[in-house]
Amino acid sequence: MKPTTVYNLGIHNLSTGEVLMHVWDEKVASRGSEEISSCLLKYCSDRAASGVQVISAFSDACGGQNENFKVVLMWMYLCLTTDIVEVNHRFMISGHSYLPNDADSGVIERASQNRNFYT
Repeated sequence: MKPTTVYNLGIHNLSTGEVLMHVWDEKVASRGSEEISSCLLKYCSDRAASGVQVISAFSDACGGQNENFKVVLMWMYLCLTTDIVEVNHRFMISGHSYLPNDADSGVIERASQNRNFYT
């Protein structure tokens, strides 16, 4: 049986230190801008429901996932349908930046070495 690729979008809340991982496999969905936007929309909608009004997002400059028109439309939708009034999305310079969720992913990778996962 062919191994299935598992995708993971990590969100690290810099205000609280909370780490949230959205995980799915390739049989459920791909890893394009629609999937990334869906995860971000869910997370930010939950934050808006708890009273957050300003979102500051930092991400790598991956055009296929983060830096594209579909993600911009998601941010606009979030502002129109929730109490979010401002979104600041910053893109880090590829190869010259380090985000906190990179360390979070490293912890998971080290803990999962030499292990099989089944769904």
